[in-house]
Formats: sequence, C-alpha cells, structure tokens
Amino acid sequence: GELERIDVLVANAGILHNASIDRLTGHDFERVVATNLGGVFNSVKAVLPVMLARGSGRIIAISSMAGRRAYGGAAHYAASKWGVIGLVKDIALDLAPTGITVNAVCPGSVNTPMAVNDDLVRRFRPDLDHPTMDDFKAEMAKFHPQRVPWVEPVDISRTVLHLASDDARHVTGDVLTVSAGMMARNSS
Repeated sequence: GELERIDVLVANAGILHNASIDRLTGHDFERVVATNLGGVFNSVKAVLPVMLARGSGRIIAISSMAGRRAYGGAAHYAASKWGVIGLVKDIALDLAPTGITVNAVCPGSVNTPMAVNDDLVRRFRPDLDHPTMDDFKAEMAKFHPQRVPWVEPVDISRTVLHLASDDARHVTGDVLTVSAGMMARNSS
C-alpha cells in the first residue's frame, strides 16, 4: 500500500571494497558508487513525496570519514562518500523552505564487521606474521585523539537520533562527524 506518513529517513546502506586505482575495475567502481551514493538518492526520492505533502521530515544520510579525508586504496568508496555529502548539502538547500531537514553523519572507524575484521587486522599490521586483535586495537587507537580504537554503533545511532529530533529542527545541510576526535586534525 501507499505510505501516509514518513517522519525520518536514515539512508545507511553502504559497501566497502578496497582496491588501489591500478587494480580498480569499472564494475567495482560502478557497484560501490551505485550502492553508496545512488542508494541515498533513490531513498530520498522514494520518501520525498510523502514528506513534502506533510511539510516536514528528517533525512539523514550516512557518509564516512572517507567522505572528508582520503585514506588511499579505495578511490571509489571515497568518491561515493564525498558524493553523499555533496548530495546532502544540495538537497538541503532545495528543501530548506519545506520543513524538511537533510544532514549527513560521518562515522570514523566503527566496531562493525566492515571496520573490524581479520583482513583489516592483517593489512594494518603487515609487520607481524600473526597479528592479533589487540595488535590491531593498539594501531587503530593511534588514529584517534581520544585513544580508542573505534567508536561503537550506539555512538552513531545517538547522533542520528539527535538529528531526527526537534532539537535539531534548524540543523540542515550539515555534516556531523563521530570519529573520536579524528576531525580535529582537519581544517574543515
């Protein structure tokens, strides 16, 4: 049936694929960009008629720290996540007069299988024959001024809940980063 009311959209689908530019295929580029950036666009288009009819709504897209700074080895992932930020900012301007807010959340390393897995443990500690999770944690903590290896999923959820609340009714076109202080090293 038809949806009568949609208050909040959280566009959170995403895939990560690592490949240096010399090994990156067109297929992998298109697949990552279609999912990570195209997924946000398609989700917004799906809920927009209902939100516009009601004159209110909250749209929150999940980008990534890779959308604010490059890491190497994943140009397609970075491009898709930078694209999410640009998409959010432009849509926010389009919808600002309508009562609909549009924002992005940029998680840093989050304790999920995408960011905490055996493959990454090996890649982060190539100097060790058999790196352990403790070795990985110690290396990851170096990236975060708060000296934690990663943030927890609930830290991202709380930020999303804030953006979905009436407390954030005048926050639109913004990018909130949850990265244990990593953005303090960037100029913007």
